[in-house]
Amino acid sequence: MTNEQSATHFAQVQQDELNVINSQRLNRGDNRQGDEARKITGIAISGGGIRSASFALGVLQGLNKYNVLRQVDYLSTVSGGGYIGSSLTWFNYLNKRNGSPWSCPFASENDPGQGAAHSPLNYLRQHGNYLLPDGLSSLSLLGVLLRNMTLAASVYLAVIVSLFFLCFKLQLFQPMPWMLPYLSHWQPASLFTQAALSMALLFGVTSFMYAWMTWRKLGTEERGYRGRFWFQRAQGKFIFLALAFGLLALLPAIDYFINAKLHGMEYMSTSVPALLGVIGSIFEFFQQKKGTEAGKGPMTEIRILVTALLLIVGILSIGYQIAQDWQQSETQWLYGVVICGVVLSGWFVNLNLFGIGRMDRDRLMEAFMPNPAAVGNNHWELATQADVAFFSDVSGPDQWGPYHIINANTVLVDSNNPKYRGRAGDNFIMSHLYCGGDAIGFHPMSTLSGGEMTLATAVSISGAALNPNAANSGQGATRNRLVAFLLAFWNIRLGFWVQNPAVTGWRKILSDMNTRPNFFYPGFFQGLLGRDLRENVGYLELSDGGHFDNTGLYELIRRRVDTIYFSSAGADPNFTLDDIGSVLVRINVDFGVTVSFNDELEGLMPGSDGESIYAKRFGFSRMGFDKGTIHYPAHGNEPAKQGTLYIVRATLVNDLPAQIYSYRAQHEEFPNQSTNDQFFDETQVEAYRELGFRLTARMCNALSLP
Repeated sequence: MTNEQSATHFAQVQQDELNVINSQRLNRGDNRQGDEARKITGIAISGGGIRSASFALGVLQGLNKYNVLRQVDYLSTVSGGGYIGSSLTWFNYLNKRNGSPWSCPFASENDPGQGAAHSPLNYLRQHGNYLLPDGLSSLSLLGVLLRNMTLAASVYLAVIVSLFFLCFKLQLFQPMPWMLPYLSHWQPASLFTQAALSMALLFGVTSFMYAWMTWRKLGTEERGYRGRFWFQRAQGKFIFLALAFGLLALLPAIDYFINAKLHGMEYMSTSVPALLGVIGSIFEFFQQKKGTEAGKGPMTEIRILVTALLLIVGILSIGYQIAQDWQQSETQWLYGVVICGVVLSGWFVNLNLFGIGRMDRDRLMEAFMPNPAAVGNNHWELATQADVAFFSDVSGPDQWGPYHIINANTVLVDSNNPKYRGRAGDNFIMSHLYCGGDAIGFHPMSTLSGGEMTLATAVSISGAALNPNAANSGQGATRNRLVAFLLAFWNIRLGFWVQNPAVTGWRKILSDMNTRPNFFYPGFFQGLLGRDLRENVGYLELSDGGHFDNTGLYELIRRRVDTIYFSSAGADPNFTLDDIGSVLVRINVDFGVTVSFNDELEGLMPGSDGESIYAKRFGFSRMGFDKGTIHYPAHGNEPAKQGTLYIVRATLVNDLPAQIYSYRAQHEEFPNQSTNDQFFDETQVEAYRELGFRLTARMCNALSLP
């Protein structure tokens, strides 16, 4: 751990959490005694957008029916699992505040005392299309996206124009005598041309120097090793600088060609590469969201490279043309006022409030954390109460629980620690007491966002699926530097910037001087260029928890929870078990924990039950649940022990209600419909909810739970 600020040792974190859990047990009437009281139970709800939330809604109902839900101590959610997890926390908070006795807010309509028309259950059913509530249309969503992209591109273009204008004032684009020795008789060239050639010469000279150095062993073996590394790093920088200076040197030639051949169409012509780059960015965005083989391979890499180059050349050409017009204009002050206004907008904007992530946060809050009046009227309205409900207030020792852990990912692609760099991040928790993780340590929740982190914001961070330099379980196209650059240039990101609670000294002073993350700090160096995304800087970028662990199991395993119920509804149409496989590797590497299954999850595989006509047509699994044994090693003063993992997996089995098979017949991807679909109607929500409920009830019956 490379932090400066003193962190709380995890043993203390866990003890403080257990103290809260004991209070919450008493509040909800969980009176377990003896050995049972010492056992800890948790629920993990996987990512998967509204699909996972709808399925887990049924799982929670099933666990409640069999009297398991009251005994749950920990609730660990990630991404879409946080939608329904936050809803449980929110309605429990409201009911406790109103003096009601403990009950599941999503109890089935067949249960006594459950209102039919105006209940949280029905409200959630009828608001699965949460991105398009009453009063907002698709054009409203498009408007937010275009507003976001326009400001981002304008700010970065204004900076480029300002720098080019300065270059014109200093005559850096004008031909000048060569400054390199023995080249004074050459044709005059711009400073950028000379710089590009200088970098190329440095590359050549160092290549010959290295060749001569290999003739004999110089010094110790360590010295030679360090020398090899230095040459590799230096020559990489020489190539980059040669290409960068070369591109800048070409701008006057491009401008001359356009003026000579396309006079009067300068801006239209210079906009063509940028426009092609925009089209390529949009195409690449949709290709990567498909998650198919079409979005992989050498051709994809070439396509990404060409798209990025077109965008860069186009933006630089436009910037050059505007700067040149500014230089030649009789009203330079007007240009200056406009450019200054755009740049200042980039400095004073708060990226956390301006970006598309804030829109996503508000829509999630209105659907899953509504005002009581909205539920009572079964009608959408602004969620004014949840908007100011701090996470620390709705899940503390005075509440029913369960103790809610919301999992996010810290983007650490530049970490000096190879583990974090290889994984592209580290798990970052938000809870009533603490925030953080291994990379920065655990710190009081009051140190995050000035102690004003709301439940709604925490859930939206956990579900920030689309973000530069981050991808599911650390693997994906958005980790590609060029793809990340394209997303960052247009500010297409759902992530959230937070001041790093771990740092002190000048880094903390710098971040305290600018508590609003903007396009320049940290948006330029860390955001656009993707540099300094590590654990010891002033700002951290948080993204979807699924970028580290899409199951929610990681933190429960860290806490050595005895019994874990896992709602698994991540999209996995090919049964690759990538989410489960990834977390099993990481809990083994990080905690020495293994999990064994009697049939290695074979019973969950679609097609493992093929006796009936339905089974053959729809690829039934033999069962929709499984049981595993968690093997915890000895740790500190704690002896080795075993725990139990119950998995409820979104898959089709026999003997389900007819409406589920009917929905499957009409939608062949069910129950693995794309996470890109966040516009569920009532029928779609019900199909997943009923499936989760039936599979959980079947598991509880078969295994005699609790």
